[in-house]
Amino acid sequence: MAGRVRIEIGGQVFTIPRESLEKGPTSRLQKMYRSAFASYKTCVIVEERPHEMFAAILAMYQTGELHIPLTSCPGAFMNELNFWEIPVELLSPCCYNRMQSFYDEQQTLKQFKDSLEVETYPEAPQTSRCSLHSARFKLWNLVEYRNPSTPARVYFILSLLMVLLSIFILAVKTDSNFQRNMTNCERLEYMTSSGMENVELIRETFEKYCDEKNIPEEPKPYAFTNKPDKKPLEGFKYIFVKLPNDNKSRRSGEYDNRTKANNFIGTRSKYVSVPNMKVTIYTLSLLEIITIAFFSVDLVLRLVSCPSLKHYFFCIINITDALALVCTCIHLLVLHMHKHWRYTDSWIDMLEYSQMLRALRLFRIVSNIRAGKVLAYSIRANVKDLFILCLFLIAGMCTFASCFYIAEDKKNVSSILIGWYWAVVTMTTVGYGDISPQSQGGRFVACICAMAGVLLFALTLPIFANHFLTLYQHSDAKHAFQKHRGNDYSNAIADSQTACNKRREKVKTSVKKDQSV
Repeated sequence: MAGRVRIEIGGQVFTIPRESLEKGPTSRLQKMYRSAFASYKTCVIVEERPHEMFAAILAMYQTGELHIPLTSCPGAFMNELNFWEIPVELLSPCCYNRMQSFYDEQQTLKQFKDSLEVETYPEAPQTSRCSLHSARFKLWNLVEYRNPSTPARVYFILSLLMVLLSIFILAVKTDSNFQRNMTNCERLEYMTSSGMENVELIRETFEKYCDEKNIPEEPKPYAFTNKPDKKPLEGFKYIFVKLPNDNKSRRSGEYDNRTKANNFIGTRSKYVSVPNMKVTIYTLSLLEIITIAFFSVDLVLRLVSCPSLKHYFFCIINITDALALVCTCIHLLVLHMHKHWRYTDSWIDMLEYSQMLRALRLFRIVSNIRAGKVLAYSIRANVKDLFILCLFLIAGMCTFASCFYIAEDKKNVSSILIGWYWAVVTMTTVGYGDISPQSQGGRFVACICAMAGVLLFALTLPIFANHFLTLYQHSDAKHAFQKHRGNDYSNAIADSQTACNKRREKVKTSVKKDQSV
């Protein structure tokens, strides 16, 4: 043992030859050995440090290689290297990559945590003396789902259902299976609002059969063979109407009712064009009114409780949400002024279709959910990677489109612009099939294009996926830890309360016994 150094780290004893320690790299361990040997002529070093990681440091002097133990955290091992004054450059390449990956991951997690702590809107104090400010703060947390309380969860689910219902209603309104025939009152309303002729001729009849969907039509005289002068427009229908006998001369479009049996029947008749269109069923109209009322109330609540309207309208999702509601109100106002536009397709329908902008509201709804936050941050953090992916896609699109245009007949691919479309569809493995290669050269280009697209996405998308999984696992583990710690805390409080109640019962029992004695 005379030629060995005795090192006691955290209660664990290590020994190493003096030559190995002296010939090794300069470190705090080497300095401690020289100082102890020069002052006390001893070869014993004692230090309170983790002995698991010190074994790897001591192995460096024995083998000349520095490795991170598999059971040790790279961050904790870096702290040990700093304590023993060992440069990190001495790490072996395998462990150096592990250390670099660890620090990159920690930096990403720190940036993600900082992004969650940054508030878009200034927060009002929770212990505000003003009851109005306190109510606004609670209302804002409710509509924005910032604190996952039971009312906030209910409002969150209700908002989600209303958005989905609004989109569903707008979509199914265009399907004929969710449409019905007009009633006679609606036909009369259309003719009156649009200023159609002959409204007074059918007003009395239509008002009599107001709620019926079948068009009431007077029976034609026997052997009446006259037909309308022209075909009815789409969505319209001609009906036969008898005119009052006022002994006036016959006008254009009117007929004298004559038959072979009777020389003259003292009535005149006319064909009148009436609307016969499809309208939305009553159920969808009622549900649409409910969704519009909900979104109106929701916008008012947000504007009233928002800490800063300036910051609120800086968000594109909030702008589109308000724009969709304003367009809906304008649409209803215009239809109220021009009722016949309610039954036809016109430019005013563009205002109604603007409700599809509410689909963007789904991004705001999920923005306060853990997975939504992780996805949004992953997209922002990987913008450069996604941009490079788009550049590779554009480069492949231009290359393969040009080759495909050269290899194919011009009747199949008339221009390189058409080739661009084909290349994007092929590289993304969609393959609509509307454009397909006909020549041998075109088939060869198509095969290379498809394989290049598969390799492109297979090599680039995992970068984004790994980033997302790392952040999601971190947030999920943190949430689970907080939930577990909260349950333990609540259980501890419940146990302490139970113990206090038992002691109180014992005290009451003993007091009662003393009083009885």
